[in-house]
Amino acid sequence: MDSVKNEDGPAITSVLNPDASEFTPSIENADLELQGIIQGCVRTANRMPSVYVTAASDYNEVTSQIINTVSLMSNHILEFLDVVREKPKRDDPEGNFDLLKDCNDILLDRSQIAMDQEAGITKKNKTDEELMKQTPMSLTVCKREVVTTTNIPRPQLKFKEPVDNSENLWMPKIIKDSNKERLIVENISAEGKVLGYRNPYTEDIEKCPLPDNFLAAEETVQWPRSLAETPLIFIDRLEPLELMLSDINQVTEIAVDLEHNYLRSYLGMTCLIQISTKHKDYIIDALALREHLHKLNEPFTNSKILKIFHGASNDILWLQRDFSVFVVCMVDTYFASKALRLARNSYEYILKKYCDIQAMKHLRLSDWRMRPLSDQLIEYARTDTHYLLYIWHMMKKDILKTNGEHGLIMVFEESKAVCAKIYAKPTITDESHLALIPHDTYLYPRQMEALRRLFKWRDVKARALDENSQHLLTDHKLFYLANSLPREMQAILGLCQPMTPFLSENLSEIHQIIHTCRQLPLDAATVYHPETASQKNFISDGFSGRNIQRFEPVPCAPPQAINRRYVRSQQNRADKVSPYPKVFYSPMRRSQCYQEMARVLEKQEVGAPFVPAPVKPLVPPPELIPRTRKLAHSGEPQSCNGTINTSAPSTQRRQDVTNIRPGFKSFWF
Repeated sequence: MDSVKNEDGPAITSVLNPDASEFTPSIENADLELQGIIQGCVRTANRMPSVYVTAASDYNEVTSQIINTVSLMSNHILEFLDVVREKPKRDDPEGNFDLLKDCNDILLDRSQIAMDQEAGITKKNKTDEELMKQTPMSLTVCKREVVTTTNIPRPQLKFKEPVDNSENLWMPKIIKDSNKERLIVENISAEGKVLGYRNPYTEDIEKCPLPDNFLAAEETVQWPRSLAETPLIFIDRLEPLELMLSDINQVTEIAVDLEHNYLRSYLGMTCLIQISTKHKDYIIDALALREHLHKLNEPFTNSKILKIFHGASNDILWLQRDFSVFVVCMVDTYFASKALRLARNSYEYILKKYCDIQAMKHLRLSDWRMRPLSDQLIEYARTDTHYLLYIWHMMKKDILKTNGEHGLIMVFEESKAVCAKIYAKPTITDESHLALIPHDTYLYPRQMEALRRLFKWRDVKARALDENSQHLLTDHKLFYLANSLPREMQAILGLCQPMTPFLSENLSEIHQIIHTCRQLPLDAATVYHPETASQKNFISDGFSGRNIQRFEPVPCAPPQAINRRYVRSQQNRADKVSPYPKVFYSPMRRSQCYQEMARVLEKQEVGAPFVPAPVKPLVPPPELIPRTRKLAHSGEPQSCNGTINTSAPSTQRRQDVTNIRPGFKSFWF
């Protein structure tokens, strides 16, 4: 393999070389710089009015050449990789984006198959090689995270308390702290329905005062000790956990972070908890000590200890879900970065800015369930909190300089709002399956019903097995099964390659669902309105999201009116089949038509025939067209009197406006 001579160091081969430590930072630094430049260009382009684009002919020529070049290169790449059967379209950028995303998923899946074969997890044979080349577009992976997934025992099988994946509302455990017993209060709607439970520490969070010396200015901030000089304590037993609790109860501030995994569980699980003080770093094995970590609630709810997080929105909810641990008196450096208006708000960026340390971003999505953890993973997890205390004090110093005490108080108040959040289980509704429909894709009623039933079936199986729904059946496979409606089991096998053990075991159930949907009538109303007894007299409005009462007769809306993605793609297109007369500005679009229909239906009585509301022509304000000329029947222009002859042919009316205001051709009569 040829090598490239580096002027400042040894030769770097073109093969990935783990010993070339100077190669990765240079690429990542260039990546950060390039991202900043691109973001600046995007912000500048967004501030420019769109009218400038149509006015600059030279710019249009350049962009047209760039689009043609990119399209040609993309077609060559896709043909070379042999991953698609449909070429990108020049006039459909959103569709092309979805197409390229599908191609990336296919390539990642091929890479996963090859790595499994190389690691000896699966045997390499001719069938696998053919599948890697002939994978259909329905094949996908769970985004990029699956690249780091390994076949390890499932930790939730060892939990003493089983995970509750039911559709019941999540309720925090009864918590007893040093002050009082916390009461679990239900959150009840105006209709008397229990929506969930309130945060038992809401009152403490709202009344939490500013920590001592929170607004005090610091002239100098002490640089943190290096990782080698700072003791690291890995806690996987109860005795070290008790010692750590007694230690952090004596300090005034701690840095906290969590490592989470959701690839092989329905709700996800917290795998590690990192806590750092000024003198020690702690890494807690949250899988081994899961039933004991509720003891963290005492220091985490102590208002005299300031907790420093970065991006705490998910961490707060995960602590509640897995350990019933709540947080009081917290500062999120994410809000501090927004107050300083930094170019980026990620932890990698502020770590590079304030500490000049490049984070190992490629380890962020590792499988944190594996035990024992490698030294590289431990170092990455430790870095997330080791420097966070120093970063907070530096950001606090900058906020006091730029925004004063008010800016610092606002950061604290925004962090309090995050602490007041309460965890809730993910819910599946009758419209959750609509998110799987690709851009500008039309589904017939049978296909839509198959998609809904398969989506619900997959969710039930994932809850029962405590598995990630994407691991059981990916979104692309599910959509292609509903879109194709295969008759035979063999056709299902062809669409679901490579076949997983779960799909093989449940092939007959999938076939039965599809077979049932193929026998459904073609009436859209029998498919789209909810099946519950209380909702049988209502039909869902695809635009407003409300349920409107059904009447007889009801004008049947086309299926695309129910498909929200299709409707959104038609927002900027004139409707050529509108039942309404053309008004002054533009033809009535389909969305406006059905919104008007929904409003009329709400005002009518039961059994009343459908009568469309009269549409009044829109009259433009006088200042919009300050000058117009009335055309005589002879076609001769007359004196300007501020009116226009609407009875004249449309071509004469457009010509009249064009004569008065040159270039004014977009006004439509």
